[in-house]
Amino acid sequence: MVDDIPIETQAAQILWEILRQMKTDEQREELVDFLKKLHKAAEEFTLEEAICSLLEGDRKEK
Repeated sequence: MVDDIPIETQAAQILWEILRQMKTDEQREELVDFLKKLHKAAEEFTLEEAICSLLEGDRKEK
């Protein structure tokens, strides 16, 4: 059933649900910033490498 839904639609549905659960504009802005960073990193690395890199950077900042 999920195989019948385009991946873009699935991704949009997941992001929409995340946005719905966020309570503040600041949280939404943080998500947008993360997605921008992910997009930029994915231009240089595989998506998996980009996500891991961003997660590692986030851990180091905390």
